[in-house]
Amino acid sequence: MKRFKCLGVLIFFLVILMGAFSGCSQNTASDADSKEKSDTEGAESGTAPKTIYVGTQPDYPPFDYADESGALTGYDIELVREIFKRLPEYKLEFLPTAWDGITLGLDSNRTQMIADQMTVNEEREKKYYLSEPYFSNEVYLVVKKGRTDIKSLEDLKGKTLELVVGTTPATAIEEWNEANGNQIKIQYTKATNYTDPLNDVANGRVDAYVEFKINADAVIKEQGLQIETVGEPVFELPVAFVYRRDELGKELKEKIDAVMQELKADGTMGDLSVKWTGGDYIPD
Repeated sequence: MKRFKCLGVLIFFLVILMGAFSGCSQNTASDADSKEKSDTEGAESGTAPKTIYVGTQPDYPPFDYADESGALTGYDIELVREIFKRLPEYKLEFLPTAWDGITLGLDSNRTQMIADQMTVNEEREKKYYLSEPYFSNEVYLVVKKGRTDIKSLEDLKGKTLELVVGTTPATAIEEWNEANGNQIKIQYTKATNYTDPLNDVANGRVDAYVEFKINADAVIKEQGLQIETVGEPVFELPVAFVYRRDELGKELKEKIDAVMQELKADGTMGDLSVKWTGGDYIPD
C-alpha cells in the first residue's frame, strides 16, 4: 500500500514538472515569435533611399559626357556624386538626355533635377527652384584663327553670328542687338552640342559664335580646329542645378545648397573645378 502511495506522489510531481517545462517552452517560443515580429516590423518601417533621377547631357565635355567606356563623367557629374555621398537618404541615378529635351524631362517628372551647366536667368527662376550657383562660366566670341577684325560685339555689326536657340547667351545677345539697331546678322542653329557651331566658324560658314571659353578650348585641343577665343568675356554667367517647383524640389534645393557650402569650405568643389576645367571657377 505504501508503495502505491509513493508511486502516486511520484506521478503527481512528474506531471507538475512536465507542466513547468511545457510552460517554459511556450514562453520561449512566444518570446522568439515576438522578437521575430518586432524585427519584421522594424524592417518594414525602415525608409528606403528615395531615387532621384538627374537629367544631364552625355556629350558636353568637360562638364557632363560619356567617356570611352560609356560611363558618365565630367565636372558636373562628379560634383553631383560628391553631393549625394553626403545625402544617404537619396539614391542617385543619372538620366542622359539631349539638350533640347532636358527641361521636358523635369517638367514631366521623369527627372527631379538637372545638372547640365544651366545658367541662371529670370525665366528659369520663375518656373523652377534653382540651387546656389556652383560654377561661373565666361562667355567669349569665337572666330577663325588669325582673324583680327573681330574683338567685341561692336565689331560684329554687319557680320554673321551663330547662336543656339533658347540659350542664355543667345537671349542676352538678342537683347544687346535690339538695343543697338539689330546690326548683327544672327543665324540660328538647333544643334544640341557646341561642336557643330564651332566647326561652322572653322569652315567659314559664319563669322563668329559665342561659347564658354572652357568648352571652346576643349574642342580646339581635342579636334585641332583652327579657331580661337578673342577679346574680353562678353558675359560671365553663373550656373545652377535646377529642380521642379514642388515639395521635393524645395527639399533637394535646401539640402544640396547646405552640402555645397561644406564642399566649398573643405576645398572639394575647387579641386574638382581645377581637375576638370583647368581653373577654379567656383563663385564666392
